[in-house]
Amino acid sequence: HDRDPGDRRPPSPGAGDGWRHLGERREPVHGLLRLEDGSSTIDGLVGMVVFFVVLVLVVQSGFLVVSRSLVGASVDAAVRRLATDPAAVAIDERLAEEIAATVPGAVVESLESDRTDLVARVLVRYRWTPPGPDLVPITMTIERRQAVVVAP
Repeated sequence: HDRDPGDRRPPSPGAGDGWRHLGERREPVHGLLRLEDGSSTIDGLVGMVVFFVVLVLVVQSGFLVVSRSLVGASVDAAVRRLATDPAAVAIDERLAEEIAATVPGAVVESLESDRTDLVARVLVRYRWTPPGPDLVPITMTIERRQAVVVAP
């Protein structure tokens, strides 16, 4: 342990000689620090990979719920406009712009809106690319209907 550089006495047993004395056995110190065949390192790496994949899935699920909610709110507003105003002809373009502005990564694939004497209907089909790795293509469809409001 703490020896002067000029000290020529032999070291005491087990003191800094590169061996650790465990009862009757003597084992090299570096053997105690070595992992058993690397299996602990592999288990740790597998655990980190599983944790990362689960974390990505949880985060993407959260973003999915938020994006669906935002698109749903935009579709609800569009169908209300269509149900109350028969002259709302540019509703498709406005709805596509609203979705693109409020939901990053959403691309409208198809958009249908129609109004009969009784019901206004809006149908949106969009593909959403989540932040981070795009593991699977996510395509969602939202349809809303509302009774038409007529003047008395």
